[in-house]
Amino acid sequence: MEKKTETHILVGLTGQRYIFTRAAGCLLQAAVEAPSFGYKINFALEMGCEIASSRNRLAQMALDKEGVTHLLFVDYDMQFPPGTIKKLLDHDKDIVGASYNYRNEPPKPPKSTAIPEGVEGTIQPDDLPKVPFKCETLGTGLLLIKTSVLKKLKQPYFMWGFGANGELRYGEDTFFCQIAKRAGFEVWADPTLEVKHIGEQLF
Repeated sequence: MEKKTETHILVGLTGQRYIFTRAAGCLLQAAVEAPSFGYKINFALEMGCEIASSRNRLAQMALDKEGVTHLLFVDYDMQFPPGTIKKLLDHDKDIVGASYNYRNEPPKPPKSTAIPEGVEGTIQPDDLPKVPFKCETLGTGLLLIKTSVLKKLKQPYFMWGFGANGELRYGEDTFFCQIAKRAGFEVWADPTLEVKHIGEQLF
């Protein structure tokens, strides 16, 4: 009988100077609940002002560490409830994450980091599908990636996109989604997860 591969997640933490207390509490909860859900978790921290480079280093760590089946990006400013990682795993998708919001201070309307397939520009959370959906792009603040995906892509996995005059056209998360989709992978978002972007308030 073929031995079942153990699910082993490398949680890649990104930040510049600190991790919010709420985010740290969520990560502690995730570590505590992992054995009861039947998967293994390790943590890796990359601190730096250039997040694309941090993500590339974390991706390489996931590939270099023996037995890692998934890389889970968690940014320093994410809040998520117990069971979130298990729900992402249960989707059994190559790439799947949460459709959390940008930090838009009122009176600006909230905007989702998840863009459904066929949609151009940003979208408000209330206009998202109510069930898991395929994305054009998806924020990387809470994103689960099978290492088998990374093995079929080439570095850099994450890179900023700039226009001819130097203006930023898209972020490192959009770049990753673009190259993954070109390689034949689907990017999925789960809008049912209660994931929040931590700021002066919860967005």
